Amino acid sequence: MDLHRQKRLFFAFLLFFTTGMQATVNLNNGLVGHWKFDELSGTTASDSSGNSYDAVLFNAGDGSNNWNNGKVNGSIYLDGTNDYLAIQDLHYNQAGQIPAVSISAWIKTSKANQGMIISYDRSEHWRFSVGGDNDNGKLFLATTDLRGSETGTVDTYSNNTVHNNQWRHVLVTYDSSSSLKKFYIDGSLDRSVSAHGNRNLGSGTQRYGIIGTNCEDINFNQMQEGDRTSYNFQGYLDDLRLYDRALNTSEIAHLYNNAITDTDSDGLFDAEEESLGTNANSTDSDSDGLTDYEEVVGVHTYEKIGPTERTWHAAKTNAESLGGYLATITSSSEQSTVQALISSGELTWLGASDHENEGTWKWVTGELVPTSANGLSGYKNWNTGEPNNNKGIQDYMHIYSNSNFGKWDDAGLSTDTMAYYILEKVLITDPNDSDTDNDGFSDSLENDVGSDPNDAASTPMQVGLQAYYPFEGNASDTSGNNRHGTIFGATNGTDRFNQPNKTLSFDGIDDYVSLGDILD
Repeated sequence: MDLHRQKRLFFAFLLFFTTGMQATVNLNNGLVGHWKFDELSGTTASDSSGNSYDAVLFNAGDGSNNWNNGKVNGSIYLDGTNDYLAIQDLHYNQAGQIPAVSISAWIKTSKANQGMIISYDRSEHWRFSVGGDNDNGKLFLATTDLRGSETGTVDTYSNNTVHNNQWRHVLVTYDSSSSLKKFYIDGSLDRSVSAHGNRNLGSGTQRYGIIGTNCEDINFNQMQEGDRTSYNFQGYLDDLRLYDRALNTSEIAHLYNNAITDTDSDGLFDAEEESLGTNANSTDSDSDGLTDYEEVVGVHTYEKIGPTERTWHAAKTNAESLGGYLATITSSSEQSTVQALISSGELTWLGASDHENEGTWKWVTGELVPTSANGLSGYKNWNTGEPNNNKGIQDYMHIYSNSNFGKWDDAGLSTDTMAYYILEKVLITDPNDSDTDNDGFSDSLENDVGSDPNDAASTPMQVGLQAYYPFEGNASDTSGNNRHGTIFGATNGTDRFNQPNKTLSFDGIDDYVSLGDILD
Protein backbone atom coordinates (compact mmCIF):
# COMPACT_ATOMS: atom_id res chain seq x y z
CA MET A 1 0.00 0.00 0.00
CA ASP A 2 1.27 3.52 -0.90
CA LEU A 3 1.95 5.12 2.50
CA HIS A 4 2.30 8.56 0.93
CA ARG A 5 -1.22 8.35 -0.46
CA GLN A 6 -2.52 7.25 2.94
CA LYS A 7 -0.85 10.21 4.50
CA ARG A 8 -2.53 12.60 2.11
CA LEU A 9 -5.86 10.97 2.81
CA PHE A 10 -5.46 11.75 6.47
CA PHE A 11 -4.42 15.36 5.92
CA ALA A 12 -7.59 15.97 3.94
CA PHE A 13 -9.58 14.14 6.61
CA LEU A 14 -7.94 16.17 9.39
CA LEU A 15 -9.06 19.51 7.98
CA PHE A 16 -12.22 18.85 9.97
CA PHE A 17 -10.32 18.54 13.24
CA THR A 18 -7.43 21.02 13.28
CA THR A 19 -7.48 24.71 14.04
CA GLY A 20 -4.09 25.82 12.79
CA MET A 21 -0.43 25.88 13.62
CA GLN A 22 0.91 26.53 17.05
CA ALA A 23 4.59 27.41 16.87
CA THR A 24 7.19 28.46 19.38
CA VAL A 25 7.72 31.56 17.22
CA ASN A 26 4.77 33.64 16.09
CA LEU A 27 4.54 32.76 12.43
CA ASN A 28 0.97 34.04 12.25
CA ASN A 29 2.15 37.62 12.74
CA GLY A 30 1.86 39.42 9.41
CA LEU A 31 0.71 36.27 7.60
CA VAL A 32 -1.29 37.44 4.59
CA GLY A 33 -1.77 34.15 2.73
CA HIS A 34 -0.87 30.55 3.54
CA TRP A 35 -1.51 27.82 1.00
CA LYS A 36 -0.64 24.44 2.52
CA PHE A 37 -1.78 22.43 -0.54
CA ASP A 38 -3.02 19.64 1.73
CA GLU A 39 -6.17 19.09 -0.33
CA LEU A 40 -6.87 15.62 -1.65
CA SER A 41 -9.15 16.57 -4.52
CA GLY A 42 -10.92 19.44 -6.18
CA THR A 43 -9.63 22.67 -7.70
CA THR A 44 -9.35 24.98 -4.69
CA ALA A 45 -6.28 25.44 -2.50
CA SER A 46 -7.53 26.82 0.79
CA ASP A 47 -5.86 29.79 2.45
CA SER A 48 -4.99 28.80 6.03
CA SER A 49 -4.10 32.33 7.13
CA GLY A 50 -7.71 33.04 8.08
CA ASN A 51 -8.00 35.75 5.42
CA SER A 52 -9.92 33.58 2.92
CA TYR A 53 -7.57 34.24 0.01
CA ASP A 54 -8.19 30.82 -1.54
CA ALA A 55 -6.42 29.94 -4.80
CA VAL A 56 -8.30 28.30 -7.66
CA LEU A 57 -6.63 25.76 -9.96
CA PHE A 58 -7.06 26.20 -13.71
CA ASN A 59 -6.33 24.03 -16.78
CA ALA A 60 -6.07 20.89 -14.64
CA GLY A 61 -9.44 19.23 -15.10
CA ASP A 62 -10.83 18.07 -11.77
CA GLY A 63 -7.41 18.42 -10.12
CA SER A 64 -7.07 14.69 -9.43
CA ASN A 65 -3.54 14.57 -10.88
CA ASN A 66 -2.28 17.63 -9.00
CA TRP A 67 -2.53 16.77 -5.30
CA ASN A 68 0.41 14.79 -3.94
CA ASN A 69 2.37 13.99 -0.84
CA GLY A 70 4.67 16.86 0.01
CA LYS A 71 7.39 17.99 2.37
CA VAL A 72 4.93 19.26 5.00
CA ASN A 73 1.84 17.09 4.60
CA GLY A 74 0.46 17.50 1.05
CA SER A 75 1.69 19.42 -2.00
CA ILE A 76 0.49 20.47 -5.43
CA TYR A 77 2.09 19.39 -8.69
CA LEU A 78 2.10 21.81 -11.64
CA ASP A 79 2.89 20.34 -15.05
CA GLY A 80 4.91 23.26 -16.47
CA THR A 81 2.62 23.48 -19.48
CA ASN A 82 -0.49 25.43 -18.62
CA ASP A 83 -1.92 24.71 -15.17
CA TYR A 84 -1.75 27.41 -12.48
CA LEU A 85 -3.67 28.89 -9.55
CA ALA A 86 -5.31 32.30 -9.34
CA ILE A 87 -5.60 33.93 -5.92
CA GLN A 88 -9.03 35.22 -4.94
CA ASP A 89 -9.49 38.78 -3.62
CA LEU A 90 -5.88 39.46 -2.55
CA HIS A 91 -4.60 42.33 -4.69
CA TYR A 92 -2.47 45.48 -4.67
CA ASN A 93 -3.71 48.79 -6.11
CA GLN A 94 -1.81 51.61 -4.40
CA ALA A 95 1.63 53.07 -5.07
CA GLY A 96 4.04 52.17 -2.28
CA GLN A 97 1.53 49.77 -0.72
CA ILE A 98 4.21 47.24 0.25
CA PRO A 99 6.80 48.41 2.81
CA ALA A 100 7.99 44.84 3.35
CA VAL A 101 7.31 41.35 2.10
CA SER A 102 8.41 37.75 2.72
CA ILE A 103 7.61 34.75 0.55
CA SER A 104 8.36 31.24 1.80
CA ALA A 105 7.82 27.87 0.10
CA TRP A 106 9.02 24.32 -0.21
CA ILE A 107 9.70 23.50 -3.86
CA LYS A 108 10.84 20.46 -5.82
CA THR A 109 11.76 21.07 -9.45
CA SER A 110 14.34 20.04 -12.03
CA LYS A 111 13.57 22.92 -14.37
CA ALA A 112 16.26 25.63 -14.75
CA ASN A 113 14.17 27.80 -17.07
CA GLN A 114 12.04 30.41 -15.37
CA GLY A 115 9.08 29.01 -13.51
CA MET A 116 6.88 31.26 -11.39
CA ILE A 117 6.35 30.38 -7.76
CA ILE A 118 4.06 33.36 -7.11
CA SER A 119 3.73 36.67 -8.91
CA TYR A 120 2.04 40.03 -8.65
CA ASP A 121 3.68 41.26 -11.87
CA ARG A 122 7.37 42.14 -11.95
CA SER A 123 6.75 45.50 -13.64
CA GLU A 124 4.13 46.62 -11.11
CA HIS A 125 4.80 44.96 -7.75
CA TRP A 126 6.94 41.78 -7.48
CA ARG A 127 7.63 38.34 -8.93
CA PHE A 128 9.26 35.33 -7.23
CA SER A 129 10.46 32.52 -9.48
CA VAL A 130 13.05 29.85 -10.14
CA GLY A 131 15.39 30.59 -13.05
CA GLY A 132 14.47 34.19 -13.68
CA ASP A 133 14.95 35.83 -17.06
CA ASN A 134 18.36 34.18 -17.32
CA ASP A 135 16.86 30.66 -17.00
CA ASN A 136 19.69 29.70 -14.65
CA GLY A 137 17.93 27.67 -11.95
CA LYS A 138 18.60 30.32 -9.31
CA LEU A 139 15.98 32.06 -7.20
CA PHE A 140 14.78 35.31 -8.78
CA LEU A 141 13.05 38.17 -6.96
CA ALA A 142 12.03 41.00 -9.26
CA THR A 143 10.54 44.05 -7.53
CA THR A 144 9.17 47.43 -8.56
CA ASP A 145 8.89 50.35 -6.18
CA LEU A 146 6.53 53.33 -6.16
CA ARG A 147 8.48 55.03 -9.01
CA GLY A 148 7.15 52.47 -11.49
CA SER A 149 8.92 50.16 -13.91
CA GLU A 150 10.94 52.79 -15.84
CA THR A 151 13.24 53.56 -12.92
CA GLY A 152 11.96 51.52 -10.01
CA THR A 153 12.39 47.86 -11.08
CA VAL A 154 15.23 45.80 -9.60
CA ASP A 155 15.91 42.21 -10.71
CA THR A 156 17.93 40.11 -8.26
CA TYR A 157 19.17 36.50 -8.24
CA SER A 158 20.35 34.19 -5.48
CA ASN A 159 23.90 32.95 -5.56
CA ASN A 160 22.99 29.26 -5.70
CA THR A 161 20.65 27.13 -7.78
CA VAL A 162 17.68 25.17 -6.45
CA HIS A 163 16.61 22.99 -9.39
CA ASN A 164 18.14 19.64 -8.30
CA ASN A 165 14.74 17.86 -8.10
CA GLN A 166 14.98 17.63 -4.30
CA TRP A 167 12.82 19.35 -1.72
CA ARG A 168 14.34 22.80 -1.07
CA HIS A 169 13.12 25.45 1.30
CA VAL A 170 13.24 28.84 -0.44
CA LEU A 171 12.50 32.18 1.17
CA VAL A 172 12.97 35.79 0.10
CA THR A 173 12.41 39.06 1.93
CA TYR A 174 12.42 42.76 1.16
CA ASP A 175 12.32 45.44 3.86
CA SER A 176 12.20 49.12 2.89
CA SER A 177 13.52 50.14 6.31
CA SER A 178 16.86 48.49 5.50
CA SER A 179 16.59 48.55 1.68
CA LEU A 180 17.70 44.92 1.69
CA LYS A 181 16.55 42.02 -0.43
CA LYS A 182 17.57 38.71 1.13
CA PHE A 183 17.60 35.18 -0.27
CA TYR A 184 17.49 32.12 2.01
CA ILE A 185 17.96 28.52 0.83
CA ASP A 186 17.32 25.66 3.26
CA GLY A 187 17.28 28.02 6.23
CA SER A 188 20.60 29.76 5.49
CA LEU A 189 21.24 33.21 4.09
CA ASP A 190 22.35 32.85 0.48
CA ARG A 191 22.57 36.50 -0.60
CA SER A 192 21.74 40.01 0.61
CA VAL A 193 21.43 42.91 -1.84
CA SER A 194 20.66 46.59 -1.33
CA ALA A 195 17.81 47.89 -3.51
CA HIS A 196 15.17 50.63 -3.91
CA GLY A 197 16.73 53.20 -1.58
CA ASN A 198 14.30 52.63 1.30
CA ARG A 199 11.28 52.90 -0.99
CA ASN A 200 8.12 50.84 -0.61
CA LEU A 201 7.16 48.43 -3.37
CA GLY A 202 4.16 48.83 -5.68
CA SER A 203 3.52 51.05 -8.70
CA GLY A 204 -0.18 51.54 -7.95
CA THR A 205 -1.46 49.52 -10.91
CA GLN A 206 -4.02 46.98 -9.76
CA ARG A 207 -2.80 43.40 -9.79
CA TYR A 208 -4.25 40.10 -8.53
CA GLY A 209 -1.87 37.26 -7.73
CA ILE A 210 -1.03 34.11 -9.67
CA ILE A 211 0.74 30.95 -8.49
CA GLY A 212 2.66 28.93 -11.06
CA THR A 213 2.73 31.18 -14.13
CA ASN A 214 3.03 34.79 -15.34
CA CYS A 215 0.81 37.53 -13.99
CA GLU A 216 -0.63 40.71 -15.43
CA ASP A 217 -4.03 40.28 -13.84
CA ILE A 218 -6.19 43.38 -13.46
CA ASN A 219 -8.91 41.29 -11.78
CA PHE A 220 -9.19 37.72 -10.49
CA ASN A 221 -7.86 35.42 -13.23
CA GLN A 222 -8.20 38.20 -15.81
CA MET A 223 -5.09 39.24 -17.70
CA GLN A 224 -4.90 42.90 -18.66
CA GLU A 225 -3.38 41.81 -21.95
CA GLY A 226 -1.50 38.88 -23.44
CA ASP A 227 -1.81 35.27 -22.34
CA ARG A 228 -0.22 32.74 -20.01
CA THR A 229 2.12 31.00 -22.43
CA SER A 230 5.40 31.31 -20.56
CA TYR A 231 7.13 31.03 -17.17
CA ASN A 232 5.13 27.99 -16.07
CA PHE A 233 6.43 26.28 -12.95
CA GLN A 234 7.07 22.56 -13.35
CA GLY A 235 7.27 20.52 -10.19
CA TYR A 236 5.90 20.49 -6.66
CA LEU A 237 4.94 23.41 -4.43
CA ASP A 238 4.25 23.04 -0.71
CA ASP A 239 3.49 25.29 2.26
CA LEU A 240 3.54 28.59 0.36
CA ARG A 241 3.39 31.61 2.69
CA LEU A 242 3.09 35.35 2.02
CA TYR A 243 3.87 37.90 4.76
CA ASP A 244 3.58 41.69 4.88
CA ARG A 245 6.82 41.93 6.87
CA ALA A 246 10.38 40.68 6.65
CA LEU A 247 10.79 37.49 8.68
CA ASN A 248 13.79 37.34 11.00
CA THR A 249 16.48 34.68 11.02
CA SER A 250 14.92 32.77 13.94
CA GLU A 251 11.59 32.50 12.15
CA ILE A 252 13.26 31.44 8.92
CA ALA A 253 15.31 28.80 10.71
CA HIS A 254 12.14 27.54 12.39
CA LEU A 255 10.32 27.13 9.07
CA TYR A 256 13.19 25.08 7.69
CA ASN A 257 14.30 23.07 10.72
CA ASN A 258 10.82 22.03 11.78
CA ALA A 259 10.29 20.36 8.42
CA ILE A 260 13.42 18.21 8.78
CA THR A 261 13.24 17.44 12.53
CA ASP A 262 11.25 14.67 14.22
CA THR A 263 11.70 15.44 17.93
CA ASP A 264 9.71 12.47 19.24
CA SER A 265 10.84 10.06 16.49
CA ASP A 266 7.27 9.06 15.67
CA GLY A 267 7.63 9.38 11.89
CA LEU A 268 6.11 12.86 11.62
CA PHE A 269 8.26 15.96 11.18
CA ASP A 270 7.71 18.70 13.75
CA ALA A 271 6.28 20.98 11.05
CA GLU A 272 3.69 18.33 10.26
CA GLU A 273 2.84 17.99 13.93
CA GLU A 274 2.46 21.76 14.26
CA SER A 275 0.12 21.76 11.28
CA LEU A 276 -1.85 18.84 12.69
CA GLY A 277 -1.97 20.29 16.19
CA THR A 278 -0.30 17.23 17.73
CA ASN A 279 2.44 17.24 20.36
CA ALA A 280 5.86 17.09 18.73
CA ASN A 281 7.31 15.82 22.03
CA SER A 282 4.92 12.87 22.39
CA THR A 283 4.51 9.88 20.11
CA ASP A 284 0.86 9.49 21.22
CA SER A 285 -0.73 12.91 21.63
CA ASP A 286 -4.18 11.66 22.59
CA SER A 287 -2.95 8.72 24.74
CA ASP A 288 -5.16 6.19 23.00
CA GLY A 289 -2.48 3.55 22.48
CA LEU A 290 -1.85 4.44 18.83
CA THR A 291 1.09 6.60 17.80
CA ASP A 292 0.41 9.86 16.02
CA TYR A 293 2.03 8.38 12.92
CA GLU A 294 -0.18 5.28 13.03
CA GLU A 295 -3.27 7.46 13.26
CA VAL A 296 -2.09 9.68 10.38
CA VAL A 297 -0.96 6.89 8.05
CA GLY A 298 -3.70 4.51 9.15
CA VAL A 299 -3.90 1.04 10.66
CA HIS A 300 -4.41 -1.78 8.16
CA THR A 301 -7.14 -4.32 8.79
CA TYR A 302 -7.78 -7.57 6.89
CA GLU A 303 -10.98 -9.59 6.57
CA LYS A 304 -11.97 -12.64 4.53
CA ILE A 305 -15.15 -11.97 2.58
CA GLY A 306 -17.27 -14.57 0.87
CA PRO A 307 -17.79 -16.72 -0.85
CA THR A 308 -19.32 -13.98 -2.98
CA GLU A 309 -17.83 -13.62 -6.44
CA ARG A 310 -16.54 -15.84 -9.22
CA THR A 311 -14.39 -13.24 -11.00
CA TRP A 312 -11.45 -11.19 -9.74
CA HIS A 313 -12.94 -7.98 -11.13
CA ALA A 314 -16.23 -8.57 -9.30
CA ALA A 315 -14.31 -9.17 -6.07
CA LYS A 316 -12.35 -5.95 -6.65
CA THR A 317 -15.56 -3.98 -7.16
CA ASN A 318 -17.14 -5.53 -4.09
CA ALA A 319 -14.13 -4.70 -1.93
CA GLU A 320 -14.18 -1.09 -3.04
CA SER A 321 -17.91 -0.84 -2.31
CA LEU A 322 -17.08 -1.82 1.29
CA GLY A 323 -14.62 1.04 1.64
CA GLY A 324 -11.45 -0.95 1.06
CA TYR A 325 -9.64 -2.85 -1.67
CA LEU A 326 -8.37 -6.30 -2.52
CA ALA A 327 -5.52 -6.98 -0.12
CA THR A 328 -1.94 -6.23 -1.07
CA ILE A 329 0.97 -8.08 0.56
CA THR A 330 4.30 -6.30 0.69
CA SER A 331 5.87 -7.80 3.84
CA SER A 332 6.14 -11.09 5.69
CA SER A 333 4.00 -9.73 8.54
CA GLU A 334 1.18 -8.91 6.12
CA GLN A 335 1.55 -12.37 4.59
CA SER A 336 1.21 -13.99 8.02
CA THR A 337 -1.90 -11.95 8.81
CA VAL A 338 -3.61 -12.83 5.53
CA GLN A 339 -2.54 -16.47 5.62
CA ALA A 340 -4.15 -16.88 9.04
CA LEU A 341 -7.51 -15.92 7.51
CA ILE A 342 -7.74 -18.55 4.79
CA SER A 343 -8.93 -22.14 5.12
CA SER A 344 -8.10 -25.32 3.28
CA GLY A 345 -9.83 -25.83 -0.06
CA GLU A 346 -10.86 -22.19 -0.60
CA LEU A 347 -9.97 -20.08 -3.63
CA THR A 348 -9.20 -16.61 -2.33
CA TRP A 349 -8.44 -13.58 -4.51
CA LEU A 350 -5.67 -11.09 -3.70
CA GLY A 351 -5.21 -7.60 -5.14
CA ALA A 352 -2.71 -8.10 -7.94
CA SER A 353 -2.93 -8.74 -11.68
CA ASP A 354 -1.13 -8.28 -14.99
CA HIS A 355 -4.28 -8.00 -17.12
CA GLU A 356 -3.35 -4.48 -18.27
CA ASN A 357 0.11 -5.47 -19.51
CA GLU A 358 1.06 -9.14 -19.69
CA GLY A 359 4.02 -9.87 -17.42
CA THR A 360 3.77 -6.58 -15.53
CA TRP A 361 2.22 -7.54 -12.21
CA LYS A 362 0.83 -4.67 -10.16
CA TRP A 363 -0.99 -4.38 -6.88
CA VAL A 364 -4.31 -2.54 -7.04
CA THR A 365 -2.64 0.27 -5.08
CA GLY A 366 -0.15 0.83 -7.92
CA GLU A 367 3.05 -0.82 -6.74
CA LEU A 368 4.80 -3.36 -8.94
CA VAL A 369 4.80 -6.94 -7.66
CA PRO A 370 8.26 -8.58 -7.59
CA THR A 371 8.52 -11.72 -9.73
CA SER A 372 11.43 -13.87 -10.85
CA ALA A 373 10.97 -12.43 -14.34
CA ASN A 374 11.23 -8.74 -13.44
CA GLY A 375 13.89 -9.23 -10.77
CA LEU A 376 12.48 -6.48 -8.57
CA SER A 377 13.48 -6.46 -4.92
CA GLY A 378 10.84 -6.57 -2.25
CA TYR A 379 8.63 -9.16 -0.62
CA LYS A 380 7.18 -11.96 -2.76
CA ASN A 381 5.69 -15.37 -1.97
CA TRP A 382 5.01 -16.94 -5.37
CA ASN A 383 4.76 -20.70 -5.59
CA THR A 384 7.61 -22.38 -7.48
CA GLY A 385 7.39 -21.57 -11.19
CA GLU A 386 4.67 -18.97 -10.74
CA PRO A 387 3.36 -16.82 -12.24
CA ASN A 388 3.38 -18.87 -15.44
CA ASN A 389 0.29 -17.62 -17.32
CA ASN A 390 -0.80 -21.19 -18.06
CA LYS A 391 -2.68 -21.42 -21.38
CA GLY A 392 -2.20 -17.67 -21.76
CA ILE A 393 -5.22 -16.78 -19.63
CA GLN A 394 -3.90 -16.43 -16.06
CA ASP A 395 -3.72 -12.76 -15.11
CA TYR A 396 -5.07 -12.63 -11.55
CA MET A 397 -3.51 -13.46 -8.19
CA HIS A 398 -4.98 -15.84 -5.66
CA ILE A 399 -3.50 -17.48 -2.60
CA TYR A 400 -3.14 -21.26 -2.34
CA SER A 401 -5.10 -23.15 0.29
CA ASN A 402 -3.89 -26.65 -0.63
CA SER A 403 -0.54 -28.38 -0.10
CA ASN A 404 1.25 -25.15 -1.04
CA PHE A 405 -0.75 -23.31 1.59
CA GLY A 406 -0.21 -19.56 1.56
CA LYS A 407 1.74 -19.40 -1.69
CA TRP A 408 0.70 -17.04 -4.50
CA ASP A 409 -0.48 -18.26 -7.88
CA ASP A 410 -1.87 -16.72 -11.05
CA ALA A 411 -5.34 -17.82 -12.09
CA GLY A 412 -7.85 -17.13 -14.83
CA LEU A 413 -10.51 -14.46 -14.66
CA SER A 414 -13.27 -16.64 -13.23
CA THR A 415 -13.69 -19.75 -11.11
CA ASP A 416 -16.07 -22.70 -11.27
CA THR A 417 -17.41 -21.91 -7.81
CA MET A 418 -17.96 -18.78 -5.77
CA ALA A 419 -14.64 -17.53 -4.40
CA TYR A 420 -13.49 -15.63 -1.33
CA TYR A 421 -11.35 -12.53 -1.26
CA ILE A 422 -9.31 -10.66 1.34
CA LEU A 423 -10.60 -7.16 2.08
CA GLU A 424 -7.98 -4.66 3.22
CA LYS A 425 -8.96 -1.36 4.83
CA VAL A 426 -6.88 1.54 6.11
CA LEU A 427 -8.41 3.04 9.24
CA ILE A 428 -7.22 6.62 9.63
CA THR A 429 -8.10 8.36 12.88
CA ASP A 430 -7.64 11.72 14.60
CA PRO A 431 -4.39 11.81 16.63
CA ASN A 432 -5.87 14.57 18.79
CA ASP A 433 -8.93 12.57 19.84
CA SER A 434 -8.71 9.17 21.52
CA ASP A 435 -12.28 8.37 20.37
CA THR A 436 -12.59 9.77 16.85
CA ASP A 437 -16.22 8.74 16.31
CA ASN A 438 -17.33 9.53 19.89
CA ASP A 439 -18.97 6.14 20.39
CA GLY A 440 -17.45 5.55 23.82
CA PHE A 441 -14.73 3.17 22.63
CA SER A 442 -11.12 4.22 22.05
CA ASP A 443 -9.62 4.18 18.56
CA SER A 444 -7.06 1.63 19.72
CA LEU A 445 -9.71 -0.76 21.06
CA GLU A 446 -11.77 -0.49 17.88
CA ASN A 447 -8.72 -1.24 15.74
CA ASP A 448 -7.87 -4.23 17.92
CA VAL A 449 -11.31 -5.86 17.74
CA GLY A 450 -12.16 -4.88 14.16
CA SER A 451 -14.89 -2.24 14.49
CA ASP A 452 -14.65 1.05 12.59
CA PRO A 453 -13.20 3.88 14.73
CA ASN A 454 -14.67 6.45 12.31
CA ASP A 455 -18.25 5.17 12.48
CA ALA A 456 -20.27 5.59 15.69
CA ALA A 457 -22.66 2.90 14.48
CA SER A 458 -19.81 0.38 14.38
CA THR A 459 -18.71 -0.61 17.89
CA PRO A 460 -16.77 -3.48 19.47
CA MET A 461 -20.05 -4.80 20.84
CA GLN A 462 -21.12 -5.67 17.28
CA VAL A 463 -18.01 -7.61 16.33
CA GLY A 464 -18.85 -11.32 16.30
CA LEU A 465 -22.49 -10.61 17.20
CA GLN A 466 -24.58 -13.59 16.07
CA ALA A 467 -28.01 -12.49 17.23
CA TYR A 468 -29.66 -9.78 19.34
CA TYR A 469 -33.17 -10.05 20.78
CA PRO A 470 -34.44 -6.83 22.44
CA PHE A 471 -37.82 -8.60 23.04
CA GLU A 472 -39.76 -5.45 22.23
CA GLY A 473 -43.10 -7.12 21.60
CA ASN A 474 -41.57 -9.89 19.53
CA ALA A 475 -38.57 -12.21 19.18
CA SER A 476 -37.01 -10.48 16.17
CA ASP A 477 -33.24 -10.59 15.74
CA THR A 478 -32.00 -7.02 15.24
CA SER A 479 -28.34 -7.99 14.63
CA GLY A 480 -28.94 -8.02 10.90
CA ASN A 481 -28.43 -11.78 10.68
CA ASN A 482 -32.20 -12.52 10.50
CA ARG A 483 -32.07 -15.25 13.14
CA HIS A 484 -35.58 -14.58 14.36
CA GLY A 485 -37.21 -16.60 17.12
CA THR A 486 -40.80 -17.80 17.70
CA ILE A 487 -42.57 -17.06 21.00
CA PHE A 488 -44.52 -19.86 22.69
CA GLY A 489 -46.65 -18.78 25.62
CA ALA A 490 -44.56 -15.86 26.85
CA THR A 491 -46.31 -12.50 27.03
CA ASN A 492 -45.21 -8.89 26.74
CA GLY A 493 -44.19 -7.17 29.95
CA THR A 494 -43.00 -3.81 31.32
CA ASP A 495 -39.25 -3.18 31.56
CA ARG A 496 -37.22 -1.63 34.41
CA PHE A 497 -37.86 1.84 33.00
CA ASN A 498 -41.62 1.23 33.26
CA GLN A 499 -41.94 1.02 29.47
CA PRO A 500 -44.68 -1.39 28.33
CA ASN A 501 -44.10 -4.14 25.75
CA LYS A 502 -40.32 -3.95 26.22
CA THR A 503 -39.77 -7.37 27.82
CA LEU A 504 -41.05 -10.93 27.67
CA SER A 505 -42.72 -12.49 30.71
CA PHE A 506 -42.25 -16.25 31.21
CA ASP A 507 -44.52 -18.31 33.50
CA GLY A 508 -41.78 -20.65 34.61
CA ILE A 509 -43.76 -23.68 33.45
CA ASP A 510 -43.84 -24.06 29.68
CA ASP A 511 -43.27 -20.61 28.13
CA TYR A 512 -40.26 -20.39 25.80
CA VAL A 513 -38.79 -18.87 22.64
CA SER A 514 -37.79 -21.28 19.90
CA LEU A 515 -34.69 -20.47 17.87
CA GLY A 516 -34.94 -23.65 15.81
CA ASP A 517 -31.70 -24.64 14.13
CA ILE A 518 -30.77 -21.17 12.94
CA LEU A 519 -27.53 -21.04 14.94
CA ASP A 520 -26.20 -24.32 13.54
